Amino acid sequence: MAENPDPKNWTGVQEAACGQTVYFNAWSGSQNINDYIAWAGRELKTRYGVTVEHVKLDDTANAVATVIAKKLPVRMKMVVLT
Repeated sequence: MAENPDPKNWTGVQEAACGQTVYFNAWSGSQNINDYIAWAGRELKTRYGVTVEHVKLDDTANAVATVIAKKLPVRMKMVVLT
């Protein structure tokens, strides 16, 4: 995965994205939204080779807590290394 993709080099961004997995944290309480995320995931896989994993959350507070929990170790690691 490219650390700092250059949006001016869109072909390079697409090449770097191919084979990657995106973990999409989203509330799962609406079937039509779940269906849309599944459709978008299939489109991304077909068009760009990107896998979308819908991380189904039961409420917004859990979504925020999950994202913060995943970012916190990265920030802490950066602080330790710098």
